[in-house]
Amino acid sequence: MSQVKLQLRGVHVFEKVANTGAFKLARVNPYLRLGTLNEVLYIQSGRVFSEEGGEIPTDKLPGWFKGEVEKASKAALRECGWPRKE
Repeated sequence: MSQVKLQLRGVHVFEKVANTGAFKLARVNPYLRLGTLNEVLYIQSGRVFSEEGGEIPTDKLPGWFKGEVEKASKAALRECGWPRKE
């Protein structure tokens, strides 16, 4: 598995508009935060990450994960690339 990391600092990427000094939103990298009292996981770009930022393989996800995903809206999940299509 590649060393993909959770990117919370680059969720909103802005670029400067030439000759104006203004900035515009160039792209977004949305994420969804799911969790329990004891554990938090993130979905971003169709992958699941721990709070520390490392990717978690889908076969290693905790039992509570599926139930929390079902509570999220389809639109939010789609924005975050879930479920990932290989």
